[in-house]
Amino acid sequence: MLFHLVNMKIFFVKISFLLLIITFLSGCRARSFSHTQDIIPTEFANFKTFLNNKKISLDTIYLDKDNIKSIEINEQKKTVHITQKKENVEYFSPQTAFPTEKFQAIVIDGEVEENLKRIEAGAIKSISILRDSRELYSPITPRGTFLLITLK
Repeated sequence: MLFHLVNMKIFFVKISFLLLIITFLSGCRARSFSHTQDIIPTEFANFKTFLNNKKISLDTIYLDKDNIKSIEINEQKKTVHITQKKENVEYFSPQTAFPTEKFQAIVIDGEVEENLKRIEAGAIKSISILRDSRELYSPITPRGTFLLITLK
């Protein structure tokens, strides 16, 4: 009976040691999670972001969530590495598509985007231009031309 208790104690010590090692290693490795456009710029704002090993700013680009293969966060190096399923994708740029238009704002899914330079074309459901919005809504709505983009 004593022999059995000693073996159980050794077994629990081994399991505890293994769990301690796993906990330590999981804290050191890069984290991986599914794509969300809002989480990375806010929670990892001071991290460098790379798209297919090229440095980018997620404030100026919107990616198609269906084209994201993986996102890895390395907290020690303060880097975010995003890998796409298809690397050679087409981008929509409001500045290139409408070079003569001066938009009051670019609105994506109801939110104003100030620094946006391009959107992965596969993420776009529809694009429309709203001119002289004061006539459509109310006198307090700002006057101007708005680019409205709806995402899939």
